[in-house]
Amino acid sequence: MDVKLKKSEKTRKKILEVAMKLFATQGVDKTTTRKIAQKARISTGLVNHYFPKSEVIFLEAVRYVFEDFKTKTRSEAREHVGAEKIIQALKKNYELFLGNPFHYRCFATSYAYGAINKKFKDLHTYIFNSFTGTIGKYAEEYLKLNGVVRTKDDIHDLAVGILEELDGSLLFFFFTDHKLSAKVYTEIRLTRLRKKLEHFLSEAKPSQNRRP
Repeated sequence: MDVKLKKSEKTRKKILEVAMKLFATQGVDKTTTRKIAQKARISTGLVNHYFPKSEVIFLEAVRYVFEDFKTKTRSEAREHVGAEKIIQALKKNYELFLGNPFHYRCFATSYAYGAINKKFKDLHTYIFNSFTGTIGKYAEEYLKLNGVVRTKDDIHDLAVGILEELDGSLLFFFFTDHKLSAKVYTEIRLTRLRKKLEHFLSEAKPSQNRRP
């Protein structure tokens, strides 16, 4: 990679990472380009060179973290098969979010803003479709390995249910008073997910292509 391009990517990444922490602690409205520049110890002009508005920085920061999460999650799941593929994908999501509350807060904020801002809504839709699409693909593989079938609507509903459970459980972890460690909490949630997958499989019909 060209040295100049490598430096440019490093600067862009630094801006996004600093911005994520400010957005999470101060909110979107109170996080200005100037504050981001001061925290990153670079000029405001340089921040503007990469991102013309703080809103654009927020959108790109959330997208940047999501793409990183997606890469790490798929890499983790690739080593497994069947139900364990879904379990490990969710486990990696818990590890990434619980290990960095700033990321969760920014994702939660982007979801909230999606109700009033089309740009945020488009990002929310992209994340939703990407997540449910990946889990749906793993679910299809899971069913195929067990020689059973479910409708595409069933698979989609399963994926949406898993996403909603992930979202709700993260909300509970960060915003309620409890004494559970991230590791213990993750194991509790994954145990529930395993039961959910067992129930999903138990209601499936045998595949016509399955050999007796």
